[in-house]
Amino acid sequence: MDKLQPLHLFTDAPWQQCLESFLDDLARRESHTTVVDRRTTLKSFFTPDRAPAAVLREEVEAFCRQTPSYHGGIWQGFLPGAAIWTAKISNPRENW
Repeated sequence: MDKLQPLHLFTDAPWQQCLESFLDDLARRESHTTVVDRRTTLKSFFTPDRAPAAVLREEVEAFCRQTPSYHGGIWQGFLPGAAIWTAKISNPRENW
C-alpha cells in the first residue's frame, strides 16, 4: 500500500491534530481505498473559506452522505472514528 502524504487542511494546530488523529485511526481500521475516499471528501468539504469551528457536525455528515465515493458508491454512514471526529468539530473546546 502506498504511504499517503499528510493532509494539511487547517492552520489551527488543534484542528489539524484532530484531523490527523482521525485519519490515523481510520487507516488502522479501513482499507487504503476507504482512507483515500474519506480524505478526499473531507478536503472537498473544508475549503479555505470554511472555518472548522463554525461548522456543525450535521453539516459534515450531510455532505459526506451526499458525496459519492471516488471509488464508487457513497458513504453509508460514519464509522466510530468519524463520529469522534464530528464530535470534536462540534465541541472544539472540550478536552479530547
